[in-house]
Amino acid sequence: MTMKPSEMNENIDNLCPLDVTELNGLITDFALYLDIAGKPVLYADGSYQWSLDEIERLNHDGFSVLFYEKANNQKVSVLLGVPDSTPEKDSEVNHKQERVAQLITACLEWIRSIHLDQEQKTLAEEACVQVLETISENATLVEHMHALSEHDYYSFYHSMRTAAYGAVIAVKIGSYDARALHDIILGCVIHDVGHLKVSKDILEKRERLNEKEWFEIKQHPLHGIAMLDDVPLSNVTKEMILHHHEREDGHGYPHGIKGHELTQEVKIIAFCDIFDALTSPRPYQKPVALEEALGFIEENALEYLDRRSFEAMKELIMNHSIKVPA
Repeated sequence: MTMKPSEMNENIDNLCPLDVTELNGLITDFALYLDIAGKPVLYADGSYQWSLDEIERLNHDGFSVLFYEKANNQKVSVLLGVPDSTPEKDSEVNHKQERVAQLITACLEWIRSIHLDQEQKTLAEEACVQVLETISENATLVEHMHALSEHDYYSFYHSMRTAAYGAVIAVKIGSYDARALHDIILGCVIHDVGHLKVSKDILEKRERLNEKEWFEIKQHPLHGIAMLDDVPLSNVTKEMILHHHEREDGHGYPHGIKGHELTQEVKIIAFCDIFDALTSPRPYQKPVALEEALGFIEENALEYLDRRSFEAMKELIMNHSIKVPA
């Protein structure tokens, strides 16, 4: 294509850049300019089909970026498949972020309300704030957690209570810094996103699940880890999502691994997951008091749950240090 001087009386800095490699195989219908000594020079205008040969030639000649007028932002977004931003969509995103932020804030407020050593409490608070930042800055996490709040109301708030218990137990039994504790709390918050792939009818069923329904339930850790594949998570957090239903005796799911194969963080969430299930209202059962839940676990579940987590929770309850997170 023959270049001709642009009639625009603008500096190139007033235009928007576009990587030429993104144009391969596409058709543009707006003006695109080269940067020649800081001035925009028209290169393509009207309907134009971009080929790989031409893109390679432009790169070879030192033109890896073309420029377009800001008025064409919407056209470029559609062309490249970039979601557009409108006041309505921005408002929807903000609403979802606020809903998820309320969940983490509730966890943070609960931690502030309990009796812990000041150093432990500060560490847990710092980690919670980091988790709030991590989730708020990741569109996938915000989208999944907000969707969970609408699909499975119980699991959404169960994740907050599990995170609250997990944070407190972790600071009492482990030598974790704020970053490591962040990974534990994050794992607790997002551990049940796989429920989005499970039928709402099954999640809320009051009767005993049949074999097919139980199989579907047992897939949710696998669904969760797959759904979060593009999210940068630590190995600790991934293990918690995938293995929070594994048991010390090897009778858990989805892989049936045993105690010595389970990380301490997985053991913490496995304990907290059951403890909250006992002390929270469910469609098929009434909640029990904290002391009753502790007694039930001691009599019936310590053979497959973590004793260190149990002892930490027992100390908190016996000292009247905690209540059920609201």
